[in-house]
Amino acid sequence: MNNVATKLELKSLIRKEEVELDILSERMNAIKKEIEDKKKEVGRLKSSHSSIPLDNVMSDLNQTIRYVYRVELEDILSRSREKPLSNARKAVCNFVVNVLGYRMTDVARYIGYDKTSVMHMLQSHNDFMDKDEHYKNNYVRFSLLVSGMSAIPSLG
Repeated sequence: MNNVATKLELKSLIRKEEVELDILSERMNAIKKEIEDKKKEVGRLKSSHSSIPLDNVMSDLNQTIRYVYRVELEDILSRSREKPLSNARKAVCNFVVNVLGYRMTDVARYIGYDKTSVMHMLQSHNDFMDKDEHYKNNYVRFSLLVSGMSAIPSLG
């Protein structure tokens, strides 16, 4: 009798796990759809921002940079190699180039670096997104907060 009860308990646990997996699978599919929708939205936004002067965009981003990265825009524009500053610099460069659609040469000129340095920052950003959970979380927070901003036309 004990074996039958144990088998029933195991079957019940297995069924419960299957239901939980189904729920998680549905959530993952919903998240994937949301990501694809955001990518489409970013594609539409990307082409519309390069006509706005980069100075204005960076000024609008300053408050979000301060909030998420706990650094000032003027610090990002420095040549400092301190990790918090360099991480913020990488993230902001990536956002401005790959999301807002500004040219690397314009961003390089604005931050006082050359185009090759900006290219390296973008590659480094991608590496950090894959390997550094803290960096990734900050970038996602930054992106989401900027997406909700109304100061940059067409983003809010």
